[in-house]
Amino acid sequence: GTLPAVSGANLTNIDGGKILQVIQSTNKTFSNYTANSSFRDISLSATITPSSSSNKILIKGQVTVGMDNGLDQGYGIGLRILRDSTALNLPSVGGGQMTTFSVGTTGSNDDDCITAPFVYLDSPSSTSAITYKIQALGRDSKAFTINGCGDLNEDTNTNARIASTSSIIVMEVSAWL
Repeated sequence: GTLPAVSGANLTNIDGGKILQVIQSTNKTFSNYTANSSFRDISLSATITPSSSSNKILIKGQVTVGMDNGLDQGYGIGLRILRDSTALNLPSVGGGQMTTFSVGTTGSNDDDCITAPFVYLDSPSSTSAITYKIQALGRDSKAFTINGCGDLNEDTNTNARIASTSSIIVMEVSAWL
């Protein structure tokens, strides 16, 4: 038999889950961050203004992190997502452990780097402008690089240094009514 044509106009109560707006930001700069005991901004943020306080915000992206040449080997870099000044989705840990959203661990070589993906669905309950940003901290307060690995001062025209791009994408998702 023949199936009847289906029109979306006849469907009801399925307005939720639509992507209403998308904001993307990238960081293309290879940066060296010196040793520090606090999470630091890595120039990766996006601002979005939700159209309804019942809508959610989907945050996703990736950050390439590494250790600078000559630094201690095998240390990780912790990443976290902030909504304005509030860290999101932190694990429950005790003691002096780093509380991070995502951890990138370098290998045994001092020039190793990895790309750490992240994704989180936030419920900000707001219609005000919200800034989501990524921060990083080297394990044991060690120095680290963003968007590459190897020595920041190595010749950029050789394969001694690998460069990459990090990005964050925020999407407003309509609520189910």
